[in-house]
Amino acid sequence: NKHVLNMEYTDVNTCFTELDVNKNLLDQLITELTGQLPPARQKIFIMSRREGKSHKEISTILGISESTVENQIGKALAFIRNGLNRYYDDEFSI
Repeated sequence: NKHVLNMEYTDVNTCFTELDVNKNLLDQLITELTGQLPPARQKIFIMSRREGKSHKEISTILGISESTVENQIGKALAFIRNGLNRYYDDEFSI
C-alpha cells in the first residue's frame, strides 16, 4: 500500500511538473505572438490582458472608442489563437 501511495504521489508530481512546463511554453508563445502584433493593437492587448484595464479605461487613456478597443482585442486574440494553432499543428503533426 505504501508503495502504491508513493507511486501515485510521484505520478502527481510528474503531472504538475509537465503542467508547469506546458504553461511556461504557452506563456512564452503568447508573449512572442503578442510581440508580432501591430504596435497599437499590442498596446491595447497588453493594457487589457496584462494590466487588467477595462475597455472603458483603455478607450479613455488612448482617446479611442470602446468599440475600437473591443475590435482590436478581438483581432489580437484571433491572431494569437491562430499562431498557437499553427505551432501545435506543426509540433504534433505525424
